[in-house]
Amino acid sequence: MTRAAHYVAPDDPFWDKVDWAQWRLVGPRLAGVIVFLALRVRLSRARIREFLLELFDLRLSTGVIDETVRDAGRAVAPLKEEMVRDIEAAVLLNVDESPWKERKVLLWLWIYVAMYTTLVGAVNLD
Repeated sequence: MTRAAHYVAPDDPFWDKVDWAQWRLVGPRLAGVIVFLALRVRLSRARIREFLLELFDLRLSTGVIDETVRDAGRAVAPLKEEMVRDIEAAVLLNVDESPWKERKVLLWLWIYVAMYTTLVGAVNLD
């Protein structure tokens, strides 16, 4: 019998709907796949669910998939300041600015690429 408890992050008002702890229903590799499919491939939670079922015969609810994406966001949030410092200190910085429309709203995508960091930001200037 052990009295040790898994880590639970302290409350944070910015992450009011995300309770982040070490104990997860989804392991780190599967979480990486889910985040990749959600953010890079831009699949909906329902499409991710369908993809995992068809490819791996893995049944996850859309709630677990959504929770995994939010948990991953909270887990990497502390890295933001370090990434910004890396971009600011870069000797060589590649920058790209691209406009695009989404639902008739003009958005701007800014990408900054340093040696170890790529920072992407989308802005609505309207």
